[in-house]
Amino acid sequence: MSAGYTGTPPIGPDGEQAGLWGIRPGKEIELPTGGVYFEQVTPPLAEVTEIAEVEDRDWGDPTAFDFAGAAEAARARARDARHHGRVPGALCGSVGPLRVEKALLNLALRPKLVERVLEKVMTFRLEQHRLLFEACAGYLDLANVTDDYGAQNGLIMSHRTIREIFWPWYREAIGLAHKHGLKVFHHDDGGCDPLLPDLIEMGVEILNPVQYKCWKIDLETAKREYGKDLCFHGSVENQAIIPFGTPEEVAGGGAQEHQDSRQRWHRSDHRGRATISSQGRRLRMCWRCMTRSRWQGGWGRKPHPLPLPRVESGARRAA
Repeated sequence: MSAGYTGTPPIGPDGEQAGLWGIRPGKEIELPTGGVYFEQVTPPLAEVTEIAEVEDRDWGDPTAFDFAGAAEAARARARDARHHGRVPGALCGSVGPLRVEKALLNLALRPKLVERVLEKVMTFRLEQHRLLFEACAGYLDLANVTDDYGAQNGLIMSHRTIREIFWPWYREAIGLAHKHGLKVFHHDDGGCDPLLPDLIEMGVEILNPVQYKCWKIDLETAKREYGKDLCFHGSVENQAIIPFGTPEEVAGGGAQEHQDSRQRWHRSDHRGRATISSQGRRLRMCWRCMTRSRWQGGWGRKPHPLPLPRVESGARRAA
C-alpha cells in the first residue's frame, strides 16, 4: 500500500519531468523469459563528489502524498487481502539517487558522502511512512523493509560495512513498523545468510525469497537454526525451475530439486576421496580440498549443506 505523490513534479538532470528527487525510471528491459522491467536512468547524484552538493539539493516534502487516498484504498480492500506498507531499505535508498555502481564505489571512496545521502533519504522516508502508517492504522499487516545485500556467491560488500552504514537506519525503520503494530517483512536476494542473526536481532520476522541455490544457504539448516525466529517466505527454487522449467517441472520439481540438493556428494572409495556432482560436472578431490571449496563457494552451488555461520550482532557482542 502506497500513497501517490501530490507535490510539484521534480525535474531530472536532463531537464525532463522525473520522479522523486529527479530519478527517472524510463529504460524498458525485456526479459529473455518474457515480461519487462524498468531500469533507472538519470540518477541525479551520480556525479556528485562533495557533501555540500548533497546539502544544496531540495529533498522535498514527505507530507506531499495522498495519505487519505491510501487509507481509503486499504479500507476498501481490507477484507480481501493482506496489505503492507513498503519502506525502502537503506541500500536501495542510496542507490536511487547515486546509481548502483557509484553508491558501491563511494562506500569505499567517499563513505561520508553516502552517509549524508542516506540521512537525507531515510529521514524523508521514515517521516513519509510514519504518516502512511498512521493514516492506514488498522488496515495494514506488514511493513516491507527491503533491500538486496546478497549476491550469487555471498554479500555484495563487507558485513562490517553493512553493520556500520546501513543497520542504524534499519533499526529506525523496523522500530517504526513495530510501533504501529506491524510485522516486518524483509526481502533480500542472494547469499544473505550471514546477515540472518543481525536481522533477527533487529526485529525482522519474515524473510523473502530464500534463494537456497546461492552461497551457503540450505533450507533445512536455516529452518533448524532460525525457524523459531523467522518465517521463510518463498523458499521456492527461482533460478532454474521457475524461470526455465516446464509446467510439470514447476509443479513437481521444486521439492525434488531441494531433495537433490541434499545429495551432492558421496564417498567413491575408501582412500579419503569423493566424487562430487555440481552444475553438470563431476569432480574428484581430497576431503581437505572439498571442505575448503565448499566453504569458499568455489562451485557456485554447494554439494552438501553446512551449518550457517553464527555472526553475533554488534549489540549482542557489546552485551
